[in-house]
Amino acid sequence: MSMLGKTAPALFLILFLTHCAKQPSQPPSDFDSQNLLQSWTHSREEEQPDDSSQIFRPSAFKTFAPSRFRMQYVFKANGECEWMYLDPADGHHLKPGTWKIDQKADRVIRIYDVNGQLTAYSPFRIVELGKDILRISPVGF
Repeated sequence: MSMLGKTAPALFLILFLTHCAKQPSQPPSDFDSQNLLQSWTHSREEEQPDDSSQIFRPSAFKTFAPSRFRMQYVFKANGECEWMYLDPADGHHLKPGTWKIDQKADRVIRIYDVNGQLTAYSPFRIVELGKDILRISPVGF
């Protein structure tokens, strides 16, 4: 058997696996970051127990059920944002900061406080984004 005959199966396997390897995902063409630029409220009632993602709806989308704390994000075009903060004294208020989409990670949002520190509420990955839905997952899920 020639040398080519012995190496052909291995060469074929290498080429096949290289061709079929998963390519880095690109945001689908329907991903429009302009949809993010509004106020979002956590709609936990719509979530499934076996899904780690969180669902947010535009704050004016519906009347949300009463809740002791309901997360809210407000994203602005100039890179500013606000998020609902539960302080140690059990007060709820919007805190100012900035946001950006991580250019090195697909659909990852990072939120920073006014001192430029990454907040405990980020990073997260946008799983779904439309005019009336924002579905996010913690990075790593």
